[in-house]
Amino acid sequence: MLNRIFLLLVLLFSAVSFVYPCNCETTLPKISKEQTDAYTIVFSGYIKRLIHQGADNYAEFVVEKPYKGLVPRDIKISYDAVTSCKMPFFPDDQWLIYAKLDSVNKKWMANFCERSRKFPEPDETDEYTIYSGITLTEELKFLELNYSSGQIVGQDTLTMIQEEKKIVIDSRREQDYGTPRQKLILLICSLAGMIIIYFIIRKFLKLK
Repeated sequence: MLNRIFLLLVLLFSAVSFVYPCNCETTLPKISKEQTDAYTIVFSGYIKRLIHQGADNYAEFVVEKPYKGLVPRDIKISYDAVTSCKMPFFPDDQWLIYAKLDSVNKKWMANFCERSRKFPEPDETDEYTIYSGITLTEELKFLELNYSSGQIVGQDTLTMIQEEKKIVIDSRREQDYGTPRQKLILLICSLAGMIIIYFIIRKFLKLK
């Protein structure tokens, strides 16, 4: 009896997982600059290997063509390899990747419900066309037309650029301190103080 109940629960769970594989929207919004600008980097490349480090999962890509951003030749993309929204990554597959940088953990991340898509095999139907509303060929043409800033760089170069940006931001913090209203009040107080000091000095000189 217990075995039957357990089997029934397993079948029920499997059925639910099959019907609701991932809680994505039915279709993606129509591709546009506004949509693609939300991603830090966009590139096409091949999966060199999959790396599993505890709870962290990475796909290491060899970049073939960078469309947007500064992209290392060999880049690790963090992805979900566990839940129903896991990325169907396999070694040697070719993908068009849209990734965002997690500013806290410094990881490039790609998600199942976003724009990343696999290059179909010659005899394979590209089912992603239904989800995105655009063929892979059309999407690649869109990227080539709208982006020309993509560059392949070494990891050392990327690290140096990130550090330089950090220095620039830090150097501006004193200039950016306070809201415009606070700055205006400070300016008015400074002028008032100078006027008061002027009249005090003038009165003092008259007394002499």
